[in-house]
Amino acid sequence: MRTLLSVAFAFSIVCLICLVFGENPFLVFKIVGTSFLTSKYDLGLTLYYTTCFIFTGLAVAIPLRAGLFNIGGEGQLTIGTFVTAALGAYFSRHANEAGFHHYLLLLIVGPLTGALFGFIAGFLKAARGAHEVIVTMMLNFIAAGIASYGTLRFFQNSDSQSPETSVITAPFQFISFGETPASPAFILAILSVLAMWWLMKETVLGFDAKVIAWGGRLAARNGVPEGKVITILLTLGGFFAGAVGWAEALGNAHQFRLGFSADYGFMGIAVALLAGPRIWTLIPSAFFFAILHKGAADLDMETQVFNRDFSKILQAVFIISLSAPALWQWLKPRLKMKGAANG
Repeated sequence: MRTLLSVAFAFSIVCLICLVFGENPFLVFKIVGTSFLTSKYDLGLTLYYTTCFIFTGLAVAIPLRAGLFNIGGEGQLTIGTFVTAALGAYFSRHANEAGFHHYLLLLIVGPLTGALFGFIAGFLKAARGAHEVIVTMMLNFIAAGIASYGTLRFFQNSDSQSPETSVITAPFQFISFGETPASPAFILAILSVLAMWWLMKETVLGFDAKVIAWGGRLAARNGVPEGKVITILLTLGGFFAGAVGWAEALGNAHQFRLGFSADYGFMGIAVALLAGPRIWTLIPSAFFFAILHKGAADLDMETQVFNRDFSKILQAVFIISLSAPALWQWLKPRLKMKGAANG
């Protein structure tokens, strides 16, 4: 019920914004909510966005089970996609045909690179007490720098002046769904959600994560290896953020392009907040935000005021609305304690 009220409040704010700028809110909602049905390609593009948002939603939702806030998804998906594209470009140059080991390496190298960045954040949190928000934020810049340098220095596409890697040839690509950006990465994303839902619900790791979220003293009293669990959860988050490379490098563009991500990593925060504590609800949550993201891009042509950047406003409104109840629950006991002390 709380989530539904938050979503309703967000829609009310969006209506108010539309009225302030002289746009019909019903027209805006119609454009945003139905543009993914316009054509087969539009539906495929929406499924591509859904795939990216599922992976970045997992990157946030898994550490959040222990009260950890991973905002490094943008850097993790950047470095994961770059490494996947770079390896695919290397195979395209030096291998005449694709073997099983080529596919296996292309599937694991990107997520493992993202997992490495998640591991760094988890290790520093566990060993040195460094705050995961600060560490993952800094790692975003490091990942962007490595990807930029590697692209321009070693894997620059000689047929283009844009900052992008060479194109991965057909034998090493995912088979697209009817010439659309959607690919088997969407199926892998669904399977990933189901696997993590089972892991968090049925294993000791999921229970330990809940105990850590309840409080450090409770974790210590129950013998929960807090540092180990924190490191594992942030590593898993980085793994799935790096898996965005499956959708982008293997399924959509077949290369890495600087700036390809329209803040997918930060959109994952909104996806995870809307999904709530149940991992499987990441799927409808990601699809919902994919519809908003795809529809907002069509506002350029259909409205006089709004453009594709309106999707960022939608994202901000939903994040604030979905975060407000949790923030209030956090503030309420502290305000009571302060009032009691002053009294």
